[in-house]
Amino acid sequence: MKFLLSSISFVIIFNCVFLSCEKSFSPLGSEIVYAQSFESPNDFSDWDEFGAASMKKDAPPGGGTWSVQISGGCIVPHAYVDIEPLSYDCELVFSFWGKNLFNGGSVSLGSDDYKGDTQVAVTDKVWRYYISTVYNYKKGQPLRLSLYSGGYVPGAMLIDMIKIKLVD
Repeated sequence: MKFLLSSISFVIIFNCVFLSCEKSFSPLGSEIVYAQSFESPNDFSDWDEFGAASMKKDAPPGGGTWSVQISGGCIVPHAYVDIEPLSYDCELVFSFWGKNLFNGGSVSLGSDDYKGDTQVAVTDKVWRYYISTVYNYKKGQPLRLSLYSGGYVPGAMLIDMIKIKLVD
């Protein structure tokens, strides 16, 4: 009887471990196109901003110690980074942690003319993980990640751990 139970246990464990290794769909792919966690002012040095960004000692779970606060006036976007154009057509998604300080903001991915961008609104007053919808990228086009918060109506948000990935 003990042998039978051991055999059954082995078969169950074997099936759970080895036969359940199918590839599952994830909206975030495995190849990272761009990633940034704002742990020092140098992490923001590639970004263009209009006096609207500052480092804050407040970070999401697993995000280190610092994040970037975005707030701004009428010139939008309040901060952006241009990413090297890709040499192939693909689908991209971006993810990040965001926190609405007041009146929220948004993060967008698209070209430098802002037509057809994929945009995510930062609405939660506590740290939340956000994932975008798919952005259909055409090879060679400019690729820009933009941050918005404020404008005619004041606003502020914290952003950390941004990643842009290929969709599997």
